Amino acid sequence: MMAVPPDLDGETVKMSKRGGIWDQMKRTISWSAQRIKPGETKELQIQLQFDSDWDEEGAGGDRKNNAPNFPVLLRFDTKNALLSSVD
Repeated sequence: MMAVPPDLDGETVKMSKRGGIWDQMKRTISWSAQRIKPGETKELQIQLQFDSDWDEEGAGGDRKNNAPNFPVLLRFDTKNALLSSVD
């Protein structure tokens, strides 16, 4: 599950993998994977448009500090396995 910042228009989302679900009320995009084999990786990419009233210079012209953040939540149910990383 990934949260979509308020400066982005979730209705414009384009996803690299099918099966993603946009929840307008929660402003999240969710995917599910039934099984991931040991050593297997999953990559998901999205594209969104900024809202029309977004101000690129809103943080005093500091684009780096004004970039949106996308919090990610992972949940999994497994025995004898660990999640190695999230990039």
